[in-house]
Amino acid sequence: MKVVRKKEQKKAALVGEYAGVAFLNYSSSEVKDAKDARPRDDIKELVTLARP
Repeated sequence: MKVVRKKEQKKAALVGEYAGVAFLNYSSSEVKDAKDARPRDDIKELVTLARP
């Protein structure tokens, strides 16, 4: 299912003409866990690198 979902997201990015897409590979529970700073840190790094 993960492979199918990833494919769907890539297609959506192409159709939406997004500049990029990033897959962080965290589970939903990891992202929802406020004590786990890894997802937040990764997103912060991506935004910093993208320099929007």
